[in-house]
Amino acid sequence: MVSASTSLPHDFASKIGPWDMQHLKPFNSQYLSGFVAETFSIDHIAGSHVAKNIMDAEIANTVRADIGGDTQQIDDVDSVYKDVKLKYVLLPVWLSAYRYKGKSYQIMVNAFNGRVYGQRPYSFWKIAFLVLFIVIIVALLSQ
Repeated sequence: MVSASTSLPHDFASKIGPWDMQHLKPFNSQYLSGFVAETFSIDHIAGSHVAKNIMDAEIANTVRADIGGDTQQIDDVDSVYKDVKLKYVLLPVWLSAYRYKGKSYQIMVNAFNGRVYGQRPYSFWKIAFLVLFIVIIVALLSQ
């Protein structure tokens, strides 16, 4: 499955999956009543290139796992795609954004399973103090 949205990075869409495709229903405009919805912004040709890149990487990983061992040398993988079909799927995703100290952060929620993914601010000082605290604990325990 390939995200047809350019408003969010691809890794965002992949983080809130997987999607249960057994519950798909035919599109009805009443599903969107009262909501703002985004239509696709990547056409089927660009989407098929992205999908083929994803499938090629998965095929290469499968070939490596099938060969086994510590190292593999794969010179060529020739994949053939047959009966390629396109299906646009409208998935329930809630999007939000907020600003913190002048920087914008995005949040995405899978409205089907509740999985949440987003960006967040990091505090340099909190991280530095945590690392310092861990170093002190390790130093005290190693004595």
